[in-house]
Amino acid sequence: MTDIHDVAVIDAGPVGSTLAALLARRGLDVVVLERDLDVYALPSAAHFDVETDRTFRDLGVWHASTDWTIA
Repeated sequence: MTDIHDVAVIDAGPVGSTLAALLARRGLDVVVLERDLDVYALPSAAHFDVETDRTFRDLGVWHASTDWTIA
């Protein structure tokens, strides 16, 4: 059996997961392919700015009650 999807995202890291969520919210059928069976234990995102904050809030993965400032 072969499944057909609109988009295949390879790697479920911060960028791949965010991309998959954004595409799925726009109605695309997305499959995420990841070789690892467990969540990577160390942080892998190197930068978090205001645009990232807005995107995460829109996706519902960053709560509006969270407050942070740029030093």
